[in-house]
Amino acid sequence: KSFQVDPAPTIDPNAPNPKQPSNPVIAIVDVQCSGAPAGSDANSCLDDYYVRWLEAQGTRVVALPIWWPWEQKKAIIDGVNGVLFPGGGEDGQAFTDYVGDATEIINYAIQNPGFFVWGTCQGFQVISIVLNGGDQSILTCDYVGTDPSMLPLDFTDYQPKSTLFGKEAEQLGIVHTAKTQNSTLNFHSCGVHPDLFKPTLIETNLLSTNVDLNGKPFTSSFEVTINGVNIFATQFHPERPPYEFSNNIITHERGTLDISTYIARFINDRLKLNSNAFADPNTVNSLTFDNYLHTYDGWGGGYYWMKL
Repeated sequence: KSFQVDPAPTIDPNAPNPKQPSNPVIAIVDVQCSGAPAGSDANSCLDDYYVRWLEAQGTRVVALPIWWPWEQKKAIIDGVNGVLFPGGGEDGQAFTDYVGDATEIINYAIQNPGFFVWGTCQGFQVISIVLNGGDQSILTCDYVGTDPSMLPLDFTDYQPKSTLFGKEAEQLGIVHTAKTQNSTLNFHSCGVHPDLFKPTLIETNLLSTNVDLNGKPFTSSFEVTINGVNIFATQFHPERPPYEFSNNIITHERGTLDISTYIARFINDRLKLNSNAFADPNTVNSLTFDNYLHTYDGWGGGYYWMKL
């Protein structure tokens, strides 16, 4: 029996477009990459986990080339409801430039309460540096046994009052799971020691810490919610466990997946707290990652490739 492909749906040009922020849009920052597919001159990329993870919970996702001049980036930022800084591997001058570009976006978020910012892994580290006045010395790269590792969270006393891991997370069992199970995926050798985490830019609440195999502690989640600011970050990767099978250490237990889904839904909800919107809703379609080259690398992972 032959398989019949349904024709593409006919789009009514007069139909109302999805409105923001009830249909939120987030921009994900790209990172510098080497090893582009043969025949491609791409030098920037993004793990596709982030896109699939957010879209699965109703969030539209567009690209934000971090190396663009500020005015070009701001044209996108003014139209989206938030920005996500992903994991990555920048170092040297590229990392310094990345921190500078991130500073502009963090300042925008502070000046525009409700605008959402999320950071994961290196994104967490970059935002930590920005909040600590740009001091890169708070980041050390001698953590052992965390690349990868599945860990429970050691919550601080602020956790019950927090927005990310407060009452709703407790009621849903997220806090219990995070505290008692190896349920958060770490993929890093760099980190910020809690003694060095002393934000000066704006009041910041540390939510959790962890330790490496040698017992050296590192910060693992924080939030900035004072005066309506809407910034959150985790050292661990909530986006990867549902999709990645590259290492047997990575678990796919129900608790791990519950935390992943909870955070993706949390992001969707927090994106709705500001009224940013593109003047032409069709602009979103021209900025989605579907417009870029995509490769599948096996074991559930793939990349979107872009040219800076």
